[in-house]
Amino acid sequence: DSGAAASGRSILGLVGLAADGGTEVAVSAGGPDAGHAAAAVMRLITDGFGEMEEGPATAAGPARASRDGAQPATPEGALAGQPGAPGVGVGPLARLQLQPIAVPDEPGGDAGQERGRLAEARREVAATLKRGRSPGAAADPQAGILAAHLELLEDPELDAGIEPGLTAGRSAARAWSDAIEVQRKRLAALPGEVFAQRATDVADVGRQVLAALLGVRQQPQVAAGAIVAADDVVPSLVPALRDARAAGLALGGSSATSHAAVLARGLGLPLVVGLGAALDTVAEGTPALLDGGRGLLLLDPAEEVVRAAQRAQREARAAHEQARAEAAAPAVTPDGTAITVAANVASLAEARAAVEEGADEVGLLRTELTFLDREGLPGEDEQVEALTGILETLHPRPVIVRTLDVGGDKPAPALGLDPVRNGFLGQRGLRLSLAWPELFHTQLRAILRAARGHRVRLMFPLVSTVTEVRGAKRRLAEARASLEADGLGFGEIEQVGIMVEVPAAALAADHLAPEADFFSIGSNDLLQYVMAADRTLAEVSALRDPRHPALLRLVAMTCRAAAATGRWVGVCGEIAGDRELARLLIGLGVTELSMAPRSIPAVKAMIRATTRATAEAFAAAAVAPPELRRRPNREPAHE
Repeated sequence: DSGAAASGRSILGLVGLAADGGTEVAVSAGGPDAGHAAAAVMRLITDGFGEMEEGPATAAGPARASRDGAQPATPEGALAGQPGAPGVGVGPLARLQLQPIAVPDEPGGDAGQERGRLAEARREVAATLKRGRSPGAAADPQAGILAAHLELLEDPELDAGIEPGLTAGRSAARAWSDAIEVQRKRLAALPGEVFAQRATDVADVGRQVLAALLGVRQQPQVAAGAIVAADDVVPSLVPALRDARAAGLALGGSSATSHAAVLARGLGLPLVVGLGAALDTVAEGTPALLDGGRGLLLLDPAEEVVRAAQRAQREARAAHEQARAEAAAPAVTPDGTAITVAANVASLAEARAAVEEGADEVGLLRTELTFLDREGLPGEDEQVEALTGILETLHPRPVIVRTLDVGGDKPAPALGLDPVRNGFLGQRGLRLSLAWPELFHTQLRAILRAARGHRVRLMFPLVSTVTEVRGAKRRLAEARASLEADGLGFGEIEQVGIMVEVPAAALAADHLAPEADFFSIGSNDLLQYVMAADRTLAEVSALRDPRHPALLRLVAMTCRAAAATGRWVGVCGEIAGDRELARLLIGLGVTELSMAPRSIPAVKAMIRATTRATAEAFAAAAVAPPELRRRPNREPAHE
């Protein structure tokens, strides 16, 4: 025990404590949400401070390794690096030019005024970061990077380093610059990629605030169509380079797992990293072809090489557009079974992606993300505004709105949830909404108001009993009546359904069916409950096999109960976006599959190539006891 301590609110302090991979860190917390706070800090440390995102598949292992493990020869006139972000760019090489930031050494003014100037600069940078972040897309690596930068802006360790400088009479810019440099050097001196990335993040945030303080323009000076060369870039420059229409980015240093590379992949900017010092010897303006997928920078490429690369780009673009165009059409099996292919969304950005990728409708609109990562609860008007923007983007597609689903692995600080009482086996999902009637009433009113002019269906999460469904429908009727009494406009709910996430709901689906217009199977939760394997624990991940007959039989049982009462069944868990598993689900009787937007074109293509009979044969084999299983033959004519 070194005796060192750090605040759980400080990413910089926590990183410092866990500098060595084997360091044992004790976490303690107090207050009403102490359990969740401690758990969040432990997850942050064990997950590598958010640095576990892998690079592209082509970047794993040695660059451009062939199938037999040998390194392919580098083409003549080319520099070899590592793949950073796929894509091909052609254009003249241009050195990255940034306006230097010179921090004046003259004394500052009144300490209070300097604090105010610094606070205003930090607010300006925070507003810029928030504009670039998709609300609710916390799982998106790009959003995670922006969120990390927002946290660094307010890190207590930085505040502790700034205050002595201000008290000593230094300017806001000098005090900020000195504090940033102390933290950057501290992190850069630590071994490992995690700390190198955090050092880059600190430098990036530091530069943005200094630019705001000193009025320095941060946009890179790059000609459109250029291959931009630099030793490294901070993450915030990648979107700016994309906006400046750079053809690609060539870096002497960096890595495929850097935050700059994560952003480049997400924004479609071709990138090669690790080109080394040889990049410095290339003359400005040299014609170049950058191949991000192969990790190559070709200098003075022959005209036929350029034409071939551009042709390949055009063909890839055309194939992508064709897939999207086909995805917009209905998905019907060769023997005439129509399957609805829907999207899971939580933000405007995901709603736009759903439209672009050809979603027939939205099978899951998550509402809980409006409640997460905030100290206060969202009001009714705020919820209406958030929902309306998404519904307008998706119009006229039907949208299934799920009511608040917090608890388990989704804590909501404003609610002060307890990790046990509101854990996976506690009061979460619909149980929590029914226990908090005012919270539920406000959300139902917001959903009804936002539904005006749109096709909205409602879905209750984590249902176990008929009593719960009837209670939720009563609350919906009360919310509707209150809006009528207040003279506020609202829309009608097309259908009211439930999520089947608890084995009890699947086993008693025939009793629940009369109370619900549809069932939507949440396979992630259903699998963890039926296998008694916490979905957040890696130690039991082997038990969470979505092909396990126990899960598939519950799906089949739900589909039979639904069919007997004229209801339909959808699946909105991760398995819906897997082509093989989606085929099994169709064979079991599922008629709606809801998934991440990017999976839609491939799943629709699978449906159009698979007969219902083939899907049923696959499903029958999958639910059979292991000793009786036989994988059915595929249909050559369609698959």
